[in-house]
Amino acid sequence: MALFPELYNFFVQTWRYFLSQTEVFFNFTHVQQIEKFPDRGQQRNPL
Repeated sequence: MALFPELYNFFVQTWRYFLSQTEVFFNFTHVQQIEKFPDRGQQRNPL
């Protein structure tokens, strides 16, 4: 059980890194879609 905290910390760090990478990727693709279809982007996101 001594390795469990180290493995858990490693998993959390990799998971946070994965989420940050996917968040940046989705934001980039969303901006690309808004630039290509501005009216569709406004309909999808009323704010």
